[in-house]
Amino acid sequence: MSYNPQYPAFVAGRCKEGAHIKNSLTADQAHMLHMVLGVAGEVGELIQAVHNEDERNVKEEAGDLYFFLQGIANGAHLDFAPGSS
Repeated sequence: MSYNPQYPAFVAGRCKEGAHIKNSLTADQAHMLHMVLGVAGEVGELIQAVHNEDERNVKEEAGDLYFFLQGIANGAHLDFAPGSS
């Protein structure tokens, strides 16, 4: 891929302003966005901990990941409890 000097302006002209995005989200949507972005970040940290064979950090990052997954489940009214459907 080669650099196109017009591309920054192209992108700038099509990106939504942060305030517009923020104001268009409901509280529930903002919660889910926060949780999904948390999952994305924690997965990267978990991969790094596994790669480094850092058992203590693997446990910590897995716990963090579980936190965000539970937040998604709460927001989507899902029940992860054994026996639930």
